[in-house]
Amino acid sequence: MRLDTRTWALLPFAVALNVVMGWTASPLPVHLDSLGTCIAAALAGPAAGMLTGAIGNIISALQNPIWLRYFPVAIMIGALTGLLTRWKMLNSAFLAGVSGIIIGICSASLAAPITAWSGGASGGGTDLLIAAFRELGYSKLSACFAESLLVDPLDKMISCLAVYAFLSIMPSKMRSAFPNGPVLSHIQPLKANFAANAAKLKESATRQNIEICSVNLSIDVPGSSFWHRAATSTKFLLILCSAIALFAVPGWIKLTAPQPMWYPLPYYPVLLASLFALAISSGIGAELGRLLLWTAFPLGLAITLINGLWGQGDEIAIGPLHWSIASACQASSLAMGITLVTESIGLLLLTTPIYNICSYLERCGVPGRINYILLASLNLIPSMQRRSAEIRETQAARAMPSGSGLRHWLRTLLPSLIPLLLSAIADAHERALTLEMRGFSASSSRTSWSTPQVPSYDPMLKAGILLVFITIGVLICA
Repeated sequence: MRLDTRTWALLPFAVALNVVMGWTASPLPVHLDSLGTCIAAALAGPAAGMLTGAIGNIISALQNPIWLRYFPVAIMIGALTGLLTRWKMLNSAFLAGVSGIIIGICSASLAAPITAWSGGASGGGTDLLIAAFRELGYSKLSACFAESLLVDPLDKMISCLAVYAFLSIMPSKMRSAFPNGPVLSHIQPLKANFAANAAKLKESATRQNIEICSVNLSIDVPGSSFWHRAATSTKFLLILCSAIALFAVPGWIKLTAPQPMWYPLPYYPVLLASLFALAISSGIGAELGRLLLWTAFPLGLAITLINGLWGQGDEIAIGPLHWSIASACQASSLAMGITLVTESIGLLLLTTPIYNICSYLERCGVPGRINYILLASLNLIPSMQRRSAEIRETQAARAMPSGSGLRHWLRTLLPSLIPLLLSAIADAHERALTLEMRGFSASSSRTSWSTPQVPSYDPMLKAGILLVFITIGVLICA
């Protein structure tokens, strides 16, 4: 994969935009978590789009592990957008809309089976649509296909139209600096008045750079507990074991004698309580509790309710509703497994500085440039959130029409997004120069600033984690 330094400098902004827009649109019946992928692919080609989608998906999964299942969808969106840009399908508003529909249909065809296979819920506002289709009598797979075909083409069409509007307003000199600049040289101009926002680009660039430098690089809570001092490899081992348990450990068992009944198994409650006790002993119980409250709990509740109310199998009547015991038990097992993985990831992020995580990944063979994108993206996410809020507050002070709902959100999307993207591209150019001055494109291997100290008890801690999960596996198979 040969990408120039300017493209590498752009990718963290695109990844941060994916994450921020995904969080912003989560209550709405659209996703918009691929907007940064589309911009990177349009400016720098399919490889840049695929890399942006992949890393953005990984970072989003740090907050909600279930998003990692859409990893192939994110890669496909980046590749397809890059190819359509090279075929000049983003050079007009009409072609951009058609491109969005094409990308949406392709992503829906790939995402729907993944959603159905992993519980029939995505954890966002679109879960209501899945529930509505299940109420109409659709099967789980058919309901997920119907929801995806209804939402994804609209979502990707909005993203592609926003990308076209941004590219058409973007200064030609800035646009031509990227690999796809010649392809985009004949893009049709958009008749819109964003001159006032674009004129503030130079004025706000310095301020934004200062904010970026002042952002804390991670969400870790400093401490000296034994889990804080444990090796990063041990914490990744816990995540790996939890991910295996997500697919291999059942939460319920059905017994047929003396009568058919579903009985809970103790594995997940014991593991979840043990990890939370570990968090409390490490001084991060409140932080981990908030993380679970805003991520794993609502997703698990949505998965259990949707499958319980519209699943198949043994049913009991609750007024006008029917509750499927088998589907609810299977869904709750999935929900508890997701919560277990979320707890494990939270224990990593809350006790390990992000630069230690990136250093460990580099020692494991992950290229330094990938680590740069991870570190820079996590740095940029809170800064981009603040910058977006500032733009909206400024425009509200300038009498932008106020309101609520999806219609108002779409009306204010471009006026809020264009200044944010223009300032991000300007800063990417400056970062590219800085990276070149620091030897970013050099072929020699990097050296580490410091080597983390591994405590003497760490091998025993690794052995204990493996012993617990192996024992659970033996008990399940017995």
